Amino acid sequence: MTVNMHRFCLFVAASALTVTACASPPPRVPPPAPKAEAPLQCRTPTDALPESLPEGERAFEPIDDDVVPSMVGKTVFAGRLETSDVNLIAGEPLTLCKAEEFDRKGSQGGRYNYVTVKNLDGEIGKVQIGNLSSRPLKYDLRHPGDAQTLLANAFHEAKSVASRLDALHAKHSFSLIRAGQESSAEMRRDYAKADALRKSFDGDATLVHHLTYGSNVSKESLLRSKAWVARFGDPALLDVYVRGLGDGIERKRYEPFNRCLASLVHAVESGNMARGAEEEKTEKSWRSGMTGVAPAQLEALDKENVERLDKAIASYGKRRQEQLAWPECNESSPISSSAPPAPQNDPTPAPRSCMTRGVCAEVTLGGKDAVDAEDRCKASSGVARDAPCSRDEVIATCTIVGRSATLYYYDDKTSGREKRRGLLKGGASGCRDAGGTFAIVAGKVKPPQKAPSKR
Repeated sequence: MTVNMHRFCLFVAASALTVTACASPPPRVPPPAPKAEAPLQCRTPTDALPESLPEGERAFEPIDDDVVPSMVGKTVFAGRLETSDVNLIAGEPLTLCKAEEFDRKGSQGGRYNYVTVKNLDGEIGKVQIGNLSSRPLKYDLRHPGDAQTLLANAFHEAKSVASRLDALHAKHSFSLIRAGQESSAEMRRDYAKADALRKSFDGDATLVHHLTYGSNVSKESLLRSKAWVARFGDPALLDVYVRGLGDGIERKRYEPFNRCLASLVHAVESGNMARGAEEEKTEKSWRSGMTGVAPAQLEALDKENVERLDKAIASYGKRRQEQLAWPECNESSPISSSAPPAPQNDPTPAPRSCMTRGVCAEVTLGGKDAVDAEDRCKASSGVARDAPCSRDEVIATCTIVGRSATLYYYDDKTSGREKRRGLLKGGASGCRDAGGTFAIVAGKVKPPQKAPSKR
């Protein structure tokens, strides 16, 4: 080796470089092979329930955090239709394969979010735990039966869920919707439970509505998408799911189901409205932005608003009790049993009402005219009642003599002043167009003013 080469090799050695001419390269150590993840061992659920299972033990029940570990490897049930890794079919049995805690950092909800399940088709994937029930439902869309039986079972399922949802909100004085990071662990857990109950109820109520009035989804679309009704229902059930029970007596027998469920879910909303009014009274939000106001003026303003809110709280409380005690939800009502209710087609003219978006329309009709009016109310997403409109918290009326109709506009205490005036302005315009007389209830609100002329 020449002197120059010798010096070069010394330089290479000192700088930790590897050159073939100086020394052999060190052997290359291959990286460690990743450990193959063992396949998840999870049994396929059993498509059968004990025949001795009492009816009272069938209803959606959210899975509590404390029992999740003990439920792994056991059977749970899909609480509603849901598209996820595994497409859930409401009421079907599933095996809970794996559950890992989820750090929510103090936000709403419990300790678990997504868990792994296996369905009857052998599919394994992740779904949100809020969509699962520890108990079987009152119906199973893999075994739906005929339309009338499924409709009745879905109604009783929804009614049971709505009752427990209202009780859970009442337990926390209707403050669950405000649960946050600063809330107690119990409140956050109940928030997650209430959210699961509400989603389950919405699924049940939607099923009841679709079977009564139709889903407005074509038969071809349902067959192409392999929807549950196309996979597990017979042709007759598919026809009912698409078109509803028709326009005759058969549909009228089941319409009370829909009115009952609408009333029950609105009861929670009435409780939330009363809670909001209570908080406004405590916080005295009407004082916002006021400085340098004389104490006497503030005292008078406080008194006026407290009186207003006390009336609103009483009104919401009364409304909630009426909604919970809705006649068609009563246990003595024909619809509380498995048998469908008798048709209601009384020819005697009587007050009928339709409530939608803070406005109630009241007419006096009987026979087919009353049935037609009820259909129009449902088509506009309203709540039809065989009773007059409430006279509580009315701020304006529209009387249309030619149609023997009166519209009542209600004061929503949680809405801003501009929104309320916008409602009245639109109501006054529509009333005039219909040939009616619009009137503001004295002392409730200032009448809408016409915009000043630009001239």
